[in-house]
Amino acid sequence: GIYCFNWKVLRQALIEDEEDPTDKTRIYISHNTFPHKERYKNSALSLVCEALADSNNAPLTKKILDTGLCESFSFFPTRSYSLNALNAVFIGVKDSKEAELMSVYENALSEVLLSGIPTDNLSSALGRREFHVREADFGTYPAGMVYMSSCLESAFLGEDPTEPLKYEHLLVFMREKLNTGYYEELLKSVLDTPSAKLILHPDNGFSKRKEAELEAELDASLERMSKEEKTALEKQAELFEIWQQ
Repeated sequence: GIYCFNWKVLRQALIEDEEDPTDKTRIYISHNTFPHKERYKNSALSLVCEALADSNNAPLTKKILDTGLCESFSFFPTRSYSLNALNAVFIGVKDSKEAELMSVYENALSEVLLSGIPTDNLSSALGRREFHVREADFGTYPAGMVYMSSCLESAFLGEDPTEPLKYEHLLVFMREKLNTGYYEELLKSVLDTPSAKLILHPDNGFSKRKEAELEAELDASLERMSKEEKTALEKQAELFEIWQQ
């Protein structure tokens, strides 16, 4: 494939002790994206994600879920003060099928870049975006809180605090870029950036082992303490209990 996932971290996923760990693996992939101030690119990338993966019938999501290799798939951008990212999340991955699923994912992305993102999907996503911003439709979040948070974020980053309130130029820009190959090139530029892959393998004995390790560590610490230290610790515990009441 043309995508290189630069490093991988293996960790154990914490699940309930009685839960069946079969086919519970999760995979998270993140690519670096654009600085916060590049609103045109960030807005366009968000539109790409919506066009490709906003439902189970969206092009990228359907190709992945139709294989039956995982239960759900998400493809979305995230923002933070320090770094923005493009994320792919696979939930309920079949055991021993991680490599096969990654191959399907990479091939699906390659096909998207070669054949193009369906214009109908981009247009529909853009129409929904325009409705939301014009009607201030932020779901259960109060519009005022959303505006305030966005403006404070821009101010914190040293940018114009009122910039998040302006959207007309973004809508015009994204509409003008339809059928130009811009969105495909944008996605490719992100997929070529450094990335991280995190694989979580379920382990339903994890919590019990951690509790046993902690208990053994505390017992060992107690054994090393002098009688005076134990008395002082007991006194601190009594004072803490009084403070909590």
